[in-house]
Amino acid sequence: MATRDDADQPGSAPRHVTLVGLHVHDDALYDEYRAGMSPLLEQYGGQFEYDVVVGQLLKSKDGALINRVFTISFPDAKTKARFFSDPRYLAVREEFFDAAVSLVVTMGVLHRE
Repeated sequence: MATRDDADQPGSAPRHVTLVGLHVHDDALYDEYRAGMSPLLEQYGGQFEYDVVVGQLLKSKDGALINRVFTISFPDAKTKARFFSDPRYLAVREEFFDAAVSLVVTMGVLHRE
């Protein structure tokens, strides 16, 4: 079995990483959201490191029904906060995300050295 620790990859810089679970009920609108926010995310040095469509949910805290799990990372927590408060991001979120997603669960936050 191969194992990999992304923090040990050559050239990897410290990152502020958030693990998020969603319940997406409109895939087309969610795709529009991602398309609209991704260029701005890149401008802030952010990225989606992993993105998974959940095929079978075996256990969830408080019965949260999630069908999408991803990690989103930024250079640091301050940059993350600036991104999520940027009026351009908020406009895209209001137009697409709020209509496409019925549940957001922050599953964990870490600072990877």
